[in-house]
Amino acid sequence: MHSPCLYIFTYFGLLAPNYLISHEHREHANLMNAIEGVYIIGGLFGPLLFSLMIQWYYWYNAYLIIAVITVIASVLLLKTYINESEVYQESTQPKLSQTFALLNYPLIWIFLICNVLYGMLELGFKSWLPTFNTQVFQLSEAQSVLFLSIFSGAMALSRSLVGYLQKKFSLLSIQVINLIVGFVLTLIVMITATQKEYVILLAFILASIGLFFGSIYPTICSSILNLLPKYCHSAMSALIIIFGQIGMTLGVSIIGVLSQSFSINNAFYITLFPMGVLPILLIIYNKLSYHFNFGES
Repeated sequence: MHSPCLYIFTYFGLLAPNYLISHEHREHANLMNAIEGVYIIGGLFGPLLFSLMIQWYYWYNAYLIIAVITVIASVLLLKTYINESEVYQESTQPKLSQTFALLNYPLIWIFLICNVLYGMLELGFKSWLPTFNTQVFQLSEAQSVLFLSIFSGAMALSRSLVGYLQKKFSLLSIQVINLIVGFVLTLIVMITATQKEYVILLAFILASIGLFFGSIYPTICSSILNLLPKYCHSAMSALIIIFGQIGMTLGVSIIGVLSQSFSINNAFYITLFPMGVLPILLIIYNKLSYHFNFGES
């Protein structure tokens, strides 16, 4: 049983999510999905915490609760033993050199493009879903926030279900099928968004789209880390964070610009692009990964 702080701190890069705490590819993918699932749940309860504190007229007390949780997590981290000696024994190459060396491989670039597209998709939905609900579906602010919580919950559920599904199906088939279903459902919602009698159903379907792509990020991150030697995991994690942030920035900005020029309904069609391209890239990534050998560019 791993200490809870592993799930809290791994996401922030304080602990490298690699073979130090798991010993097999599927176990590693499950762990990454569990970590990301806990992260999403934390993001779900954060706004609820502030909402509760606002109702009590002491909203700033939310920061005291966050401080207490941070201290508890820090104590748990200090009590968690992880032997990192194997990592340091494998290479003395500077981390920055490792980062640039990774960019010599086509597989790494395919992964990073997937990471950018996923960032566009996730943060595009997270940032603009409430606006879409209020402007297109004419829902109240409270209802819009509720459906955003449903979206986050759907993503967390997606990451929890991967461990069960991969016992029966390959991870590639799971992700490709999910993206195709998500693409079709999103397209249906966009086309029928003006049907006012079905707004609640359509809003629920749109919020549930997170169920069909929530597990992509931790799964592909786990896959690429398993293909690399342990001493490259820190450098790879840096690339994951950098390109993930690029994707998130693009997702928010593109929808924002398009919504000003057209409408939020038309702007949301851009989310179909990553959902349509990702299945193709994941298939290419899967094929390249079979022949990937680090050290041979």
